[in-house]
Amino acid sequence: MPNLFISQEWVDVSNMEDKVTLDGQQMVIAADGKGYQLTPAVRFLKVEGGDSDPHQLIGKVKTNKALEALDAETMAESVLLGDTAYRVQPGFSALYTGTDSPISAAFK
Repeated sequence: MPNLFISQEWVDVSNMEDKVTLDGQQMVIAADGKGYQLTPAVRFLKVEGGDSDPHQLIGKVKTNKALEALDAETMAESVLLGDTAYRVQPGFSALYTGTDSPISAAFK
């Protein structure tokens, strides 16, 4: 089953509004009981300064562990990989722990 990307902002707001429960790296949607294993990750949005994308990362999601393997430097909403600075969206790679559809109504 493929992983989903869930933004840190969505998790924070949903947690404050009691729409999800968090237990370590586990998140459960209150409305339908769907569970997800969360791994810290970022989604690559654009190259800063309008430069080209030599690493072909725009639109991709990379876990923090994968970024470490690439020797990338992460700073809030930026990732520096070699001489290329990327704008990223912090969040999670979420692995659905159920057996039915991984898409919760809470994501719509």
